[in-house]
Amino acid sequence: SSDEEEEAKQKTGKATPAAAANPDPYPDLKADCSVAGVDAAKKHGTTAFSAGSIQDSIRWFSKGIWLAQQVKSVPDTQHSMLYSNRALAQIKLQRWVEAEEDCTQALTLSPDNVKAQWRRATARKELGRASEALEDVEKVLKELPKDAAARADAEELQRQLLKAIPKAETAGEEVSNGKKPDVAPGFKRMEIVEESSSDEEEETKKDAKVEKAGDEASSARQPDVAPGFKRMEIVEESSSDEEEEAKQKTGKATPAA
Repeated sequence: SSDEEEEAKQKTGKATPAAAANPDPYPDLKADCSVAGVDAAKKHGTTAFSAGSIQDSIRWFSKGIWLAQQVKSVPDTQHSMLYSNRALAQIKLQRWVEAEEDCTQALTLSPDNVKAQWRRATARKELGRASEALEDVEKVLKELPKDAAARADAEELQRQLLKAIPKAETAGEEVSNGKKPDVAPGFKRMEIVEESSSDEEEETKKDAKVEKAGDEASSARQPDVAPGFKRMEIVEESSSDEEEEAKQKTGKATPAA
């Protein structure tokens, strides 16, 4: 737009014709293209929602969002609130994808919008995105006062999400944190150790190597390794604390190992 149009917009708080290139999606809903008009559209949407007219509320909130896009002087917090309110209406109609998208837009405009964070958690739970929903809920719990009435609902959703997260995902997190996951019944945990080609490391390994009973094992010669391959040694990790203690004291493997 020209300098004159920009100056006029700043003085009046209204969008200029050039700023209205994006067509009005709801021309039948009358609201001034100004900060006051955005606020009026929000109030109409809230009134319609309270009356149970969910579709009308979505139309009015959409109108307000469009107006906020034209009027640059609308605060981001107000713009964010329109998206958050429309998300609530989408949730009411079980439009989970649309609700999640509106909440994300709201949080982009205002990261401190706790209602948008909470509503996105609800939508993501219904979409089967439990881990992402849990992240949202935990952020909500950090913001809510300990005596807040909504805290009980957030904590309940948190419990549901923790149960919904796949066990495989939880096991992956344990490994990344240095904790070994439980071994399924009937299986043993195995550790693959690569044999070093270094002479010094070879000496160390020979000292710590598990002794095998009988002269046959001690004199057994390892087969040559084909070019391009490395020799690997598979060491079974003991699942018994007593066996592990015995190995550390004697430097030898127990019969069970």
